[in-house]
Amino acid sequence: MNELLEDLLSGELLRHVQNFTGALANSLEYKIRQETNTTRITFMFNSYGLSLNNGIPASRIPYNRGSGKSSSKYIDGLRKWVRERLGFSQARAERVAFAIANAQKKKGYPLTGKIGWVDITLEQNSSEIEKRVEAWAEATLNDVIVTFTQNLN
Repeated sequence: MNELLEDLLSGELLRHVQNFTGALANSLEYKIRQETNTTRITFMFNSYGLSLNNGIPASRIPYNRGSGKSSSKYIDGLRKWVRERLGFSQARAERVAFAIANAQKKKGYPLTGKIGWVDITLEQNSSEIEKRVEAWAEATLNDVIVTFTQNLN
């Protein structure tokens, strides 16, 4: 089950995200919890993964061109990302950070729109995932019964 979900999610992410470093894919974790009438899968990954899946509308980008503010955590973060990721000088990283912020303020994030990498993966593979979860639940229940039976003796 573990490899299936990781492979499917990583593959879908790679289809949509350029300059893929693997950090988001490597952060993928999930937990399966059996409840009375349902089985619940909880996904966990780096926080920006949800933004990539759902997108952020332009109205929610925390940048206002020409605001006159002396500093911006948003611009600082973009500048740092540009320097670390692209290796640009401080001055060039600043110009690129403002260009990215202006583009995101117009189009949202990611610039191509919501990519839905988790949603697509689950939709396209729901029957296989259900089979694997059912097999996991059955094996887990069998282990519980065996353990319970052994403790009775």
